[in-house]
Amino acid sequence: MARITTFSDKFKYTFVTSFFPHPASYYDGVTTNPDGSITLNPGDGPIKGNGQEVLLGGIYMFMSHRLEWRMFADKVGLTLTESIMYQSEENLLDLRILNPAMIFHDYYIRSNANSILGLEIDYTPVQGLNIYAQAAVDEFSLPGEAVPSATETNYPQTFGFLAGFKGVLPLKSAVGYASLEFAQTDPYLYLRYTTKSAPDSNPPNYDDYGLNYVGVIREFTNKSGTLYNPQFLGYTYGNDARVLNFNGGMKAFGAWNVSANVFYMAHGTFDMFTIWDRVGGNASPIATTPTDNGGDSAGNYKDSTYASRNAVSHTLVAGINGSYQLSDCLSVFGQVDYITIKNYKNKSGDSAGDIQLTFGATYSL
Repeated sequence: MARITTFSDKFKYTFVTSFFPHPASYYDGVTTNPDGSITLNPGDGPIKGNGQEVLLGGIYMFMSHRLEWRMFADKVGLTLTESIMYQSEENLLDLRILNPAMIFHDYYIRSNANSILGLEIDYTPVQGLNIYAQAAVDEFSLPGEAVPSATETNYPQTFGFLAGFKGVLPLKSAVGYASLEFAQTDPYLYLRYTTKSAPDSNPPNYDDYGLNYVGVIREFTNKSGTLYNPQFLGYTYGNDARVLNFNGGMKAFGAWNVSANVFYMAHGTFDMFTIWDRVGGNASPIATTPTDNGGDSAGNYKDSTYASRNAVSHTLVAGINGSYQLSDCLSVFGQVDYITIKNYKNKSGDSAGDIQLTFGATYSL
């Protein structure tokens, strides 16, 4: 990866790019299931790819430029971010995308690229309190274009939203802090259709990998060979999610710290392998977050039983942790977390839970 940043008191510009294995390296082929879904690799774990001796090819890159302003006596921050996922199985690179001042959306190269626009704003009304909000625009209908509805068919309107506040309160011998954050992502956020036979064809023919905001980390194990662990390049919990998180605590610097965290997530049946498709009219249904019917999607690249997902999964995590400084060099810490998931893996009635304990010590010179 590479990153270039330049800044002044009121403005900051960042350009970043990173590279991942091309999907052709770990998608060994496709299987058309009887129900019409597509399976690239079965199972729920990491994707098994080629061995160390196989020559990797293709370009799969993430690139973004970010513009930040500070205004009104440093009380307001405004940020505009535009990012692009670019891929080429033939190792071809359109040099125009390397222009750090270009608007990616103006390239009109849907078969090779997928772009997202982000807008962020934060406001500090009083010292110690910051309020912030973010919005991501993945796909939308311009004036004059059809908006998906019961009678109109078009690409899904796809957004992501996040808002919250964080604050600190200095006390006599410690500092109190707290934060509350809410986020919601649309079912098709970060997804894009196949590269060789897109849903534009009639009838659609999903015969290849998509162009998604998903990167894989290539790992090797002696037992299983090369594994590719896919991760979203964006919001941690990906698409089709509604999340609420609270954190608060107190800290005495150089002495002790205690904090608590409560996390709740409602996650629908769509995931990073859901096939991106036109919606509305006679196409796939218009889905809203969180979805409770896996059959609302056109298919799933990895799960042939995607249509059996019939419920929203609800995850609750509550935890408390603390640390204590025994000396200038030695500190101890501990944490306990309670985890419960209702409708585990989006299957109605299934559940999972755990209690996790962590204890340790840190010694520093």
